Amino acid sequence: MSAAMRIATPSDRRDSPVNILGIAGDPATRELMAQAVGRSDDVARIVVGTAETALSQFELGAAPAILLLDLSTSADALADLTRIVAAASETKIIALGAMNDVGLFRDLIRAGASDYLVKPFTPASLEAAIAAVAQNREPVDLSRPRLGKLVLFVGTRGGVGTTTCAVNTAWLLAEELGQRTALVDLDLHFGTVALSLDIDPGRGLREALAQPMRIDSLFIDRAMVRQGDRLAVLSAEEPVEEEAEIASNAIEILLYELRQKFDWVIVDLPRGLIGEMDALLASITHAAIITEPTLAGLRDAIRLDAFLKSTAAGARLLTIDGGAGRAPRSPVSRAEFEKGFGRKLDFTFPFDAKAALAGANAGRPLAVVAGTSPAAQAARDLAVAFAGPGQSRAKSSLWQRFAKRVPHDAHS
Repeated sequence: MSAAMRIATPSDRRDSPVNILGIAGDPATRELMAQAVGRSDDVARIVVGTAETALSQFELGAAPAILLLDLSTSADALADLTRIVAAASETKIIALGAMNDVGLFRDLIRAGASDYLVKPFTPASLEAAIAAVAQNREPVDLSRPRLGKLVLFVGTRGGVGTTTCAVNTAWLLAEELGQRTALVDLDLHFGTVALSLDIDPGRGLREALAQPMRIDSLFIDRAMVRQGDRLAVLSAEEPVEEEAEIASNAIEILLYELRQKFDWVIVDLPRGLIGEMDALLASITHAAIITEPTLAGLRDAIRLDAFLKSTAAGARLLTIDGGAGRAPRSPVSRAEFEKGFGRKLDFTFPFDAKAALAGANAGRPLAVVAGTSPAAQAARDLAVAFAGPGQSRAKSSLWQRFAKRVPHDAHS
């Protein structure tokens, strides 16, 4: 701990000016705060307490430049923050809390917080937030309109065709429908989006998730790997033995920035992460569950469908048979699957081994290597279902060919 770092005692009063005041809800959070500020030259005071503790500090004359405020024990976090903002109008506040909720994030920012980090956080992520606030960087404005569509692809298990669906949908939206499209692979260790397009994954995604304070329009332009004029990709290939650091709110901030620049943001999400992505799920506009005609595929499609309906209630939800690696006779027929699922599948990709092999070997989308194959036709149907008819830059022949084949209720 730096010599400049000082922990408060009950006798500390006006004669102990500090640059950073930390109010931690528990000793563990206090220690993390101390680690975050311990490497700086700022004089800091970190205490365990509540919002009332913060208010009493200001009443005693404290005037820190930055307040680290743990709201995890507050009965009404927004009300407590509002009172503290009124009492300390010149202090920048970094709020901390246990709720990973985009609505709360928006409310706290609007009420006057400069940032909000979800516990558990790392000392590095808090240090980055302090640095951003100290540099007078503006918080992310989550109320700005006209954002691009955010589409989540998640599979019931590996190998059902999730990445194939995501990659081909993104490519078709960009190249055949003329939409500015971003494709993000959140499987940081074993994702195959980059392989599917024969591109270098780069390091932009790792840097964005570890240091969200750096995310802005210029950073994204440099970090993304371009695939043509309208498709850009963010992916990673992290060493197996290294745990990828994801700072608090990093994914939400990244995707928000992408939605300002692109018409469509396509996310390939490993199913094991979906339970940890509350903030992401709250903001998606479309979701696709990719499954297979097996008992396990049916069970997990039902579970994912129920989960997404409860966490992403405003999203357009499609369920798709990915058609990957299917045996000649499926264990569960389509009729049996749909009866168990409770409704019809929205799309079924044909099992097209020849087209799939050609695409995998070339690192190219199906529309490029096997443009007239049944699988490529199904991919076009899916892209049309997401985008909807009437796009001004779309090729008219494509819309005339497919618009009649897509049910009205499948459009966004």
